[in-house]
Amino acid sequence: MRRQTVLAKSAVMEARLTWYNPGEAMPVHGHRAHQLSWLLSGEMCETSRGTASELVRISRGIKPAGLPHATLYGPAGALVLAPNTDPDAPLCPAPPLPGAWAWSHPPARNPL
Repeated sequence: MRRQTVLAKSAVMEARLTWYNPGEAMPVHGHRAHQLSWLLSGEMCETSRGTASELVRISRGIKPAGLPHATLYGPAGALVLAPNTDPDAPLCPAPPLPGAWAWSHPPARNPL
């Protein structure tokens, strides 16, 4: 069973921490808000407009409001932190461009 906790909420922003079950899949959908996502643990594959990002370590994603995407969570599940910002909020900082979608990974640490 998916578990989700709302960590902070206001009229223009909501931050959620969500555990996705192993093998869980979300069909194509979009969000009303701009979304940042941090994969904190586990694995997932997110697809948007024919491009897939396979995520296997801590990663950050950005999606503008309304961007269609689908997600498949890995065999160990995934823990995701997602702050969402209302695109019409007067203080919405530099919203992503329409159609923008990207995941980035921090550099791998080198053992000492």
